[in-house]
Amino acid sequence: MRISKIALVSAAMVLSAGSLQAQVNCNEATQAGMQCQTTTDLSATVPYLAVINKNITSATLPAATVTNMDGYSAAVAGPTLNIKANFVWTLTASMGGFAPLAAQGVNYTKANADLEISNAASGDSWMTFASSRALASSQTATATQDVVTRYRVAYSWAKDLPGSYSATVTYTLTAP
Repeated sequence: MRISKIALVSAAMVLSAGSLQAQVNCNEATQAGMQCQTTTDLSATVPYLAVINKNITSATLPAATVTNMDGYSAAVAGPTLNIKANFVWTLTASMGGFAPLAAQGVNYTKANADLEISNAASGDSWMTFASSRALASSQTATATQDVVTRYRVAYSWAKDLPGSYSATVTYTLTAP
């Protein structure tokens, strides 16, 4: 009696498995006009993706002269940033500061605000680097958008010691 119950339960399990198998797989139509179909559910994830390409890696600002001391240097081309992003974005520029300079027994660090940036090819709309600066933004995903930058620097008779001043500008693309 016990063996027949086990056999009966085993047969029921095999039949259940067979009916599940038939719901998942379809091998062929056995009658005229019958269709054999099965489906698969799919999902895909698209993360935030962005690329910033730039056409130059460095720029040299014009040297101080008698005529541009206590004023600004001529503008010089910065990088053109080609942006691709699949999200709404804001591009900011920031500067960690000028490298300290030791000259004539004095240590001096040029102020961040002495460097200005413009996001226009014409070099208008100058912004200082007193803090991080928003340069451009897009209200839609962007297949390709160019942001042109220009730099200029302020010189001062009273502050700027002879020497070479250097700084690094960092461009950051963020999703709001």
